[in-house]
Amino acid sequence: MKLSFLLEDDSGHVFEGDVDLKLKRSTAKPPSTKHNVPRSAHSASAEHPRTPTDALHRLHQKSIFKIEREFQAVEEELGKIDCNFPKPSLAKALERAKFLTRHGERGSYRWIQKYPPGS
Repeated sequence: MKLSFLLEDDSGHVFEGDVDLKLKRSTAKPPSTKHNVPRSAHSASAEHPRTPTDALHRLHQKSIFKIEREFQAVEEELGKIDCNFPKPSLAKALERAKFLTRHGERGSYRWIQKYPPGS
């Protein structure tokens, strides 16, 4: 790859140059099939959840939200699958979860599923 450049520093000096770059090694990753998998199927896989959102999907698949759960109960269920996310991240994921509905008042929210898993 040939690269040409023109630089000017703060004092007004102008520098010009050409560089011929050679490929040292390829850093390209093989194409991933992960993005072709539906979200619900991906979350239910044997892969460990990496984000609070994926972990909540996993709990939903296990029907944890069949009954109302408080924040602390959700944290305990996540702990059972070795997921320990920061409280703000988990709170935001609960807020954004389309399959959950929130009941209660600030400081004492409870979450329950809107529909059963797989529907």
